[in-house]
Amino acid sequence: MERPDSAKSSHEEVKYEAESKQKRETCSRCQHFIDEIPARCETVASPIKASGWCERFELDPARLTHEEYRQWREKGDGKEPEREPSTAAYRAWRESEDSGYDS
Repeated sequence: MERPDSAKSSHEEVKYEAESKQKRETCSRCQHFIDEIPARCETVASPIKASGWCERFELDPARLTHEEYRQWREKGDGKEPEREPSTAAYRAWRESEDSGYDS
């Protein structure tokens, strides 16, 4: 059951931005994002935009494009079954010269 907005963090507490400055880090790619109408977040009070960002961003690998996910897995990140892929590992891969993506 989803928590009420009064129990969630405010935009100010998490430094929420309606438009992300991070090229590939948007609410729509976060594991806390609830992709319904209206868009919501499990941890941050509404309103939330799919194009937004906050400091609680945690990449949901299932929301990568097929090509991004393939490259990320081939690089070796996220292959350890005993732990979930981390946002830090993804950022490090994305910013590396091997990623094939411009930042």
